[in-house]
Amino acid sequence: MQRDRLPQAEPYTQRNRRRRIWQKVVGGLACAVVFCTTYALILPAITMEKETICGLEEHTHTEACYAVETVGPTVEFLCSSEGLADHVHDWMCYDGDGALSCGYADFVIHTHDDLCYDENGNLICPLPEIRAHEHDADCYQERLRLTCGQEETGHVHDKSCYTRYRGELACGLEETEGHTHDADCYQTIRELACGLEESAEHAHDDSCYRERTELICSLPETEGHTHTDDCYDWISELTCGLEEIEGHIHDESCYTAETALTCRKQEAVPHTHDAGCFDENGALICGRTETLSHRHTEDCLLVSADTPEETRVLICGKQEHAHTDACYPPETDSGESEDWEAVMKELGLTGEYRQDVLTVAESQLGVQESEIDVITTADGESKGYTRYGDWYGDPYGDWCAMFASFCLHYAQVPEKAFPQEANCEKWIAALQKEQFDLYREALPDDDSAPYVPSPGDLVFFSTRSDGHADHVGLVAEWIPGTEDEPDAIRVIEGNSNDRVQYVTYELPDDRILGYGELPEQTFYCGLPGHIHSTRCQD
Repeated sequence: MQRDRLPQAEPYTQRNRRRRIWQKVVGGLACAVVFCTTYALILPAITMEKETICGLEEHTHTEACYAVETVGPTVEFLCSSEGLADHVHDWMCYDGDGALSCGYADFVIHTHDDLCYDENGNLICPLPEIRAHEHDADCYQERLRLTCGQEETGHVHDKSCYTRYRGELACGLEETEGHTHDADCYQTIRELACGLEESAEHAHDDSCYRERTELICSLPETEGHTHTDDCYDWISELTCGLEEIEGHIHDESCYTAETALTCRKQEAVPHTHDAGCFDENGALICGRTETLSHRHTEDCLLVSADTPEETRVLICGKQEHAHTDACYPPETDSGESEDWEAVMKELGLTGEYRQDVLTVAESQLGVQESEIDVITTADGESKGYTRYGDWYGDPYGDWCAMFASFCLHYAQVPEKAFPQEANCEKWIAALQKEQFDLYREALPDDDSAPYVPSPGDLVFFSTRSDGHADHVGLVAEWIPGTEDEPDAIRVIEGNSNDRVQYVTYELPDDRILGYGELPEQTFYCGLPGHIHSTRCQD
């Protein structure tokens, strides 16, 4: 009987199994729906809690953000740089050396006047202000360049080879304390000399008196003598430690005087080419650049109708903005800092500032800005993560100065000896302070010789040639010039094509503003007669 019931129970068992499987599937789907719904509801709150890097507030303009203002007549300029210059340089305007050869300027000389400003003093002129300037003798500086191509192998004693010191007294006079009477030794006495008494008929005046001097000094006048340098024989002793040998010694004939343009102003001289500026083949022979000058007149202005118009003006002061993924910092590799920190500890520093700074810098050659860990700024510019910015506290900032500061820090150069910065302009200002006095101009304003940088020095650039520092590197090598090549410097730069790399500059280079002179190693412990350690630099 038991066997008869088993076939009847089988369908029931299968249906029960399918029911349990279906319940599990439905339960799993229900959990997924609940999770997704809950996450969608709390996502705005999570997003609001994350710190943004775009620097903007989420904002949507409403009617409360606008006001209606009455605007009067407007002024529009009919002249523009493009229309007035009437020339735009292209590749055909340059010769094989990259110098302009077309003979035409693509700008106009213009100085702002009253027509360039509105009634509120705001500049409305579309032309850049370019003042007339012609290079003169003050714009050039003569420099000597070694051109003989030989090394100094000989030595002839000169003044620097000797030390002078006093010999025996040779004047033959004894040293005494002498005294010669001067004006301070006398007093003036006024005596009545007219012989008359004052009365109604006579009153004493200046003509009635005479003056005499009387010696009041108690010292006798003697011939005194105090020994000076002229009273001694002087002996010159050879102290250079070198023997005079025949060979080659640089003299004036070994150098060539070169005239270098040191003026940072753009040459702009009004000139219009005429028939005499070209030869019969149409080639420019006048040697000048055609540069036009322009001064606004009333004909340059187009003034709208005087009828005031009502204009809807934004008054909330906020930018309309909705946060996107670019507004939030991406996740970074937290383990990367541990890797380069370990590398820094294994460099084997010597304790010499200049050598150690370059050792750190050379260990970073080839390191580049991240192409994966990238943010987009409010201006739409992409910024990659760098270890130097992370170390300084600005992971996605411009990092040439932060790289140089990184090298100084890990070379154990204390900020008491040489300041660190992330901004080139501020760095120059810090180096110019009296406590440091370590900034050296590339082209001094006076007649002093240009500063010759040494390996380890900082070099500051104005890549836009506007006189403001915007880039910095570390001088790795000074390359002396030859007869055919000028002097040059080899520089290790961060943020150069988004990487750390060598760059070579021929001198002089208008982009180089100056140098930060790295001092020799300095100790602050004040303890002589002991072996200094890094603690002595704190």
